[in-house]
Amino acid sequence: MAKDIKIYEVFISSPSDVSAERDVVQDALDLVNQVTGLKSGFLLRPIRWEQNVVSQIGNHPQEIINTQVGDEYDIFIGILCSRFGRETEKYKSGTEEEFFNAYGRKKNGKNGPEILMYFKDPRKSEAPIEAEQFLKVAEFKEKISSLGIYSDFDSHDSLKTLVVAALTQAIDRLAHADAIENSPNAPETTEKNGISDTANSESEPILFDEDIGLFDLSEIVFEALDNFTDTLNTMAQETEAFGLHLTDKTSEIENLQSTGDARRDQRVAKAIIEETANEMQRYAGVLDTRIPDARRYFSSAISGMQHAILISSQDGLSNQQDITGLTRELTSIKSVLNTVHGQVSSFQETITSIPRMTSKLNQGKRRVRAATIDLLDFLSDASKSVDTALAAILSVGSDHETLQ
Repeated sequence: MAKDIKIYEVFISSPSDVSAERDVVQDALDLVNQVTGLKSGFLLRPIRWEQNVVSQIGNHPQEIINTQVGDEYDIFIGILCSRFGRETEKYKSGTEEEFFNAYGRKKNGKNGPEILMYFKDPRKSEAPIEAEQFLKVAEFKEKISSLGIYSDFDSHDSLKTLVVAALTQAIDRLAHADAIENSPNAPETTEKNGISDTANSESEPILFDEDIGLFDLSEIVFEALDNFTDTLNTMAQETEAFGLHLTDKTSEIENLQSTGDARRDQRVAKAIIEETANEMQRYAGVLDTRIPDARRYFSSAISGMQHAILISSQDGLSNQQDITGLTRELTSIKSVLNTVHGQVSSFQETITSIPRMTSKLNQGKRRVRAATIDLLDFLSDASKSVDTALAAILSVGSDHETLQ
């Protein structure tokens, strides 16, 4: 006999500047479906206007979207960054209208949708920031701050972690509401607030075998974190070694004795400078090789943790020892991230201050600067993703303590 599958429709709403983030949210839905959906008898089905709305002439575009999307979806996920979108006949943007349509359903009926709202750091925007649009986003964010809790993010990894954790809780609430509604003694229920609590809830998605267990994931996560730490330490050691090289060569130039032959003295100094330029190219090459490795190891660890959060949420297998161990490991990783960030940031200032003496030196400086900017951006994103992962892990642990 075929098993009944409960379909939960998830409406993903956003302006055009966060289209990549819409894909990340769909990846999160796919992950939840893969890990817990079929086993638990549910399926999350995404609704996106660009995929689910067909051509129609005669009404305002937003009215067509509203009609075709309908008001039967179970979860609303909104994403905003620096753009608010075009005004509609009723609201300042389509996303705002879609949000308040969902919020109106939630406040006016017991079958209202779960509402999850996410704001991307505008400094990470991939689109040019327009002052008027940015101010509208800020006004909307302030407007909904009294309606519930939204989440901020600055990378694809942190968004995916937040959405996965929030979806597991939203599905639990929906399933609980369904159980109450279908009970013969079901009491009347009312909603207390509008936006679901997403605060307590970045690479190609890493897929795991459907039979994988928590012990397997634990090994994957800790091995990835170990490799990630080793890679960070390698880059830190290379940075320190190159810093010592610069100090030695600077001292060597300063201590050169004049021979009275200006051209000969300049050739000697230039040879030392170009030796430093060659070392700059070597150091930048190390970073160019190691940064992708660090991204890959970090992404593997985060994906493993996302997967483990889903299994723990479903099976209730997490315990305080697991949480304490992973929390300690992540806290240690964050400390290393911050240390390396400070080291590289200080080193970058030193590189910038070096005078433009030769073309080879200038080329080396430019390449080192590009590599260190890439590294600093990654370290900042990784540190914030660790914070997000810690919050999600502690949230799952808190939920299980409450259930016990």
